[in-house]
Amino acid sequence: MLQTPLVITQNEHGFTRWITGAFKNALRTHARAAKGEHDRLLTEHVRDLLHFLITWREPSHDVSVSADRRYTSRFMQRQFVMSIMCLAMLCVTAASMVAAAPQDSGPIGAPKAPPPAVPQPAEPLPTERERTLSPEAAPGQWQLEFTPGDLRVYTDPQTNQHFWYFTYKVVNRTGQDRWWAPKFELLEDHGRVRRSGQNVDPIIMKRVEALIGNRLIADQYQVLGEIKQGEEHAKEGFVVWSDDDLRATELHLFIRGMSSEMQKVQTKAGEVMMYKTLKLDYRVSGDPAERRGEPVPCEHREWILR
Repeated sequence: MLQTPLVITQNEHGFTRWITGAFKNALRTHARAAKGEHDRLLTEHVRDLLHFLITWREPSHDVSVSADRRYTSRFMQRQFVMSIMCLAMLCVTAASMVAAAPQDSGPIGAPKAPPPAVPQPAEPLPTERERTLSPEAAPGQWQLEFTPGDLRVYTDPQTNQHFWYFTYKVVNRTGQDRWWAPKFELLEDHGRVRRSGQNVDPIIMKRVEALIGNRLIADQYQVLGEIKQGEEHAKEGFVVWSDDDLRATELHLFIRGMSSEMQKVQTKAGEVMMYKTLKLDYRVSGDPAERRGEPVPCEHREWILR
């Protein structure tokens, strides 16, 4: 009578250890299933579980003959519960392996190509939103009097490099002293924008200044500062752009800083401030390098919001 509970306990512990081992195998199977071995592993795992359920019975004849009915009943109940647990674990394992299997109805080993990206229309840059304005100052705004000079080509005799240079005159008739800090940008017909003074050696600036021959003229850095009222305080200046090959046949010069007029424009990126700007359009005919310093005629002039 004393051996029966011992035999039952050993069998229960053995089954518990098997359940633990089977659960660990299920976890390993799930991990390996993600690598493409789910079909073979699922078959082997189901076979082992069914074999154990078929062959596993009550532990020994001692239980049915000499054991107390109370122990036998408890053993049968535990055996039934463990069997249910085993079947539940089998279902969970199979479901996890099915979920880990690749869901692809096409050929094996042929990955699906990602859907092609749908191009979205590009929004114009804020600097491309041009709006024609009146050449006169807007009510409540001030505007300097700006007189453009000539746009010419300069070829340095020592380096054989090509440059564009532009002269101008500005007078303050606004009734109050102003600050003069203009911005000059040269847009070529193939889309390249050049800022005045960029990649221009100071020696080239001095040579262009000597070529102009006006002792009152100043380069784009020396001319910066306060501009007083009246013709007697007018400022004359020049700016220079470097050019590699002089391929452009159309040039557009944008000059900003003569007016206080500005507006906020709403874009997808937020509000952008735009300023009243003078635009000068030029057409270059023939070979610019052969112009020998002759000015390029200005074909069109307008004030825009840029």
